[in-house]
Amino acid sequence: MRPIRDVRVKAARSVAQSYYLGSWLASFESHRRVSILASSYGARVAIGALQLLGGGSVNGLRVADCATPPSIRLFMVQPAFPSEWIVRGGKFSLSTLVVDDLFMAYNSRDFVLKRYRQTINDGNSEALGYIGLPSRDKVCTNPEAFFRQWDATDCVGRSHDYNRYMSIPSFQNKVAQYMLWQPLHRSPSSLEVLSR
Repeated sequence: MRPIRDVRVKAARSVAQSYYLGSWLASFESHRRVSILASSYGARVAIGALQLLGGGSVNGLRVADCATPPSIRLFMVQPAFPSEWIVRGGKFSLSTLVVDDLFMAYNSRDFVLKRYRQTINDGNSEALGYIGLPSRDKVCTNPEAFFRQWDATDCVGRSHDYNRYMSIPSFQNKVAQYMLWQPLHRSPSSLEVLSR
């Protein structure tokens, strides 16, 4: 029972961490570029912070007015929050309004996220890092935003270990591309296939 309690405590703590990150990001000037790399619960913290930047609240908390947030690239690996949170009308649906570019690696066989819904009482949906983003029209986004996702199952198996992802050279390159604000090859496709 102790591991389950630990998971729930970490989930609850992510709210406060979202507020701190959101407050810090709100202090950035609009011409700044910000890269966020977040894995598992870190993605939960990041998405909460972006909800605050988008003008929303997280458990009643808000940040000082952020009329024009900085340019943001978000790179999430196996995010541990419900997929329903970022759809239109979802708990953190305003978060995607402030994201310029998003890349998400999910794993449809992740043994930890497979049990997410039964362990964390956050909603009725599976973890985003387990099932991936819904179709773009269901996600409230910046119309100019660029969203991509990748199912890492073939490369990492059932693992929830971030280091397994980072051991894939093409994945390392993709992280660098997003974090260093290298040009992205934009295409109509919402799926990206990475080789091992």
